[in-house]
Amino acid sequence: MAERPRRSDRLSRRDQSSAPNNVNQDSSTNKSVRKRSRAKSQVERSPTNGNRDAPKQNTSRSPDPSSTNEKKRLRRTKSSVTQAPSAITSADSSRMDNPGKDINCEEPKSKELESGSHMQIYPEEHDSKPFEIPSGIMRIVTWNVSSFRSVFKSGGFQSYLGRENPHILCLQETKMTEAAMKDIPKIEGYTVYWHHSKRKGYSGVAVFVNDNVASLNVKVERVNEGFGDDVSDSEGRVLSLYLNNGLAIINAYVPNSGGKLARLGYRTETFEPRMRAFLNDTAKSWNVVYCGDLNVAHEEIDIHDSKGNQKSAGHTPEERKEFGRLLESGKGWVDCWRHSYKLYPGYTYYSRRFGPRLKNSGKGWRLDYHVVDKATFEKGVLSDCFVRPNVEGSDHYPLILDYRIDPT
Repeated sequence: MAERPRRSDRLSRRDQSSAPNNVNQDSSTNKSVRKRSRAKSQVERSPTNGNRDAPKQNTSRSPDPSSTNEKKRLRRTKSSVTQAPSAITSADSSRMDNPGKDINCEEPKSKELESGSHMQIYPEEHDSKPFEIPSGIMRIVTWNVSSFRSVFKSGGFQSYLGRENPHILCLQETKMTEAAMKDIPKIEGYTVYWHHSKRKGYSGVAVFVNDNVASLNVKVERVNEGFGDDVSDSEGRVLSLYLNNGLAIINAYVPNSGGKLARLGYRTETFEPRMRAFLNDTAKSWNVVYCGDLNVAHEEIDIHDSKGNQKSAGHTPEERKEFGRLLESGKGWVDCWRHSYKLYPGYTYYSRRFGPRLKNSGKGWRLDYHVVDKATFEKGVLSDCFVRPNVEGSDHYPLILDYRIDPT
């Protein structure tokens, strides 16, 4: 489009031809005079005129908010603020939960969990469950202590053991060695069986048997280390306790698939099938309780963000499928917590890397289990299964199984 002529040029050709030659010159001169006049008047009105110490003021004209260009600018600014990322992105959040686990830490979407209180994650009465053991009950506890030496030196282990006083206590991730045992005094009132990893400061399991099992007419017949898998046996992952009442307690620390799922293949193709065969073979002659840190959040309810953790160790489709295969194998197996509480997540693991923040916001995993073979379960051995959500000392909570010795 052609440029619109200036006012001084908008003369008809006839007028231009008859106009004096100095018309344009006079017009230019008048414009210059008017500009100088306006500039002078602005200086005279300026509050800083004649005062060097006065603060300089911006004399430029403020943008008119009603103008079209200014409205567009404001809209662009508002849009950029709205789309700006938060201080912690979802990618950052996914690294907050657990070393070696790619866990997405987005806020729980369920209104039931937004407060993060135990009352929503566990039945309310679990906050005040009595430590007294009912008559006719064998109390079996599984607890990942995430370093026995650490929880023992802090006093947290002795404090919990004194209050709970279980008949059988199964520990995982003890991280002990024979050399380190000399620093641990004898635990009065308990006989302790250990299965250490050959790798220092790694894995390891233990079973504490209370002397008071004798009051239940129960005693230990034998204890076996491992289950026939050379790799996991060298890492101290399985310890089996066989009692004279026909009960076999299999304490396991299932391998973590790792942050990059480096051990996913070994776990799902070797460890899980062999463990499944071992358990079903044992169940042919024994009542079996399979317990420990099984390192799997089996169902969506077992983790705070199932959708965001499909590729995270402990919640991959492959790991969940293998656990499901166990429950359906042989004559069947029963996940005691999920059978008892279908609507409560029952988290047993919260990362400690960021203090209580993740715990308080309800961002946990259910990784610890008591699993009973179905034939034994149908005898009525399950009295109760519950979490101790107020026990400190580890990033896992103890999970209790009250097992009826003589079900009727």
